[in-house]
Amino acid sequence: MTDELSSTSSDPSGEDGGESKLRDRRKLVMLLEVARAMNESLQLSEVLALVMDEVLQLTGAARGFLMLGSSPDSLQMAIARNISEKIIRQTSFDGSRSVIREVAATRQPMVVEDASAHMQLSMADSVRLTGIRAVMCVPMIRRNELIGIIYVDSRNITQLFTDGDLEVLTALAGHAAGAIENARLFQAVQRREKLAQEVRTVGRIRKGLLPKSLPEVEGMEVAARMLPGRGGAAFYDVISPATLRHDLEARSSLADTGVHRTQELVESATGDQELALVVGEAGGQELGAALITSICRTMVRSAMRTEPDIQAVMRNINVSLNRDVLYRFPIGLLLASICVSPPVLRYSAAAAPLPLLIRTATRTSRPAPVPLSAQGSFHLPIGVSVTSRYASSEMSLSRGDVLVAYTQSVLERTNDANVPFGIERLERIMERVATENAQVITEAVIERIEAYGAGEAPKDAVVIVARLV
Repeated sequence: MTDELSSTSSDPSGEDGGESKLRDRRKLVMLLEVARAMNESLQLSEVLALVMDEVLQLTGAARGFLMLGSSPDSLQMAIARNISEKIIRQTSFDGSRSVIREVAATRQPMVVEDASAHMQLSMADSVRLTGIRAVMCVPMIRRNELIGIIYVDSRNITQLFTDGDLEVLTALAGHAAGAIENARLFQAVQRREKLAQEVRTVGRIRKGLLPKSLPEVEGMEVAARMLPGRGGAAFYDVISPATLRHDLEARSSLADTGVHRTQELVESATGDQELALVVGEAGGQELGAALITSICRTMVRSAMRTEPDIQAVMRNINVSLNRDVLYRFPIGLLLASICVSPPVLRYSAAAAPLPLLIRTATRTSRPAPVPLSAQGSFHLPIGVSVTSRYASSEMSLSRGDVLVAYTQSVLERTNDANVPFGIERLERIMERVATENAQVITEAVIERIEAYGAGEAPKDAVVIVARLV
């Protein structure tokens, strides 16, 4: 390396061989110090700044640009500096584009000692309009792959570049490529660690969102499962008077009169032979979606303690999310209330699929799906507009009826041919298993959903089954 740097061609200043060798040895020492300093940092921004500062110091250029990319068309500005080591605040490159394209394409360093005398460059607008007199550009190569280029230029006729300057810049670019790759690898490790931490956090939130056990109501079976995915967040809940009473007991620090009064409201809001099924689904960034569904679940339970009308519950939750939550995460939400005596279904949906109702006591030999009125459905999710008006609907049930509540992700799950699971497939499954108990039905549906998709589900999938017995 020393021999290469010391055997550079003589430059236009007329220095004798001894002075030229002394200057090159000094640059070699500086280059070794720069390489050592670059390897001490793993922060990409710090590495880029250090590279550009030392490039200008070693070459004496007026300004320098470092661009990252693997081809001439993919090069993007990473950092630019001028001779006073100040960052040039620009996103576009105004040097010689023909030079950087040639260097990136050929992966060979290039020096133009006098751009005004260069046949092609002298006619280029980037050279003619900016007054560029000298140009150097070198590729940054790592493991035989181009990762970017370093470009410097000068407008001063007394500061022209030599082959020796090019050798120094080429050597520096080699060290810079290694330091940049190390910084990028470090960044990738940090991103993976952050993602892993988020996954663990989302997992804990998910686990906390699911009921530890499902309430029992005479005359009804209920079962639920969630198939975890890798995007968004879903939750489910099954609420009975006993569930709400348990919540109140957990808040025993309230004044006794307040507790007793709220218990009275719970009894009036939800009958002893009634269950409320809740299914919610939020899209967007996984951690944020998990947090907002956690908030929504708490709001649902809070609202149902004092409000018997599920339409009013939906409205109150929507107002609270719009008023109290800073960031908007639209939530698809289904509330379905099933009363055993008299057997009645009440439901309200906000950008969520209506539940599937299967009648087993039919004149035909096979269970049949019963369409639900869309009157109880509203197209806007919860948490989007405070003025949304959510509707509800109800219908009579019979012994043996099966209600399946599910997230939209169940229908959207695709197979290898990118064909959605769809409502028809869910109906066919239910026609075969609807006479089984709720747990068997739930497991059969989840098993088919899991087998249908390829690999991990893109989103959480929730299925709740309630059956009147």
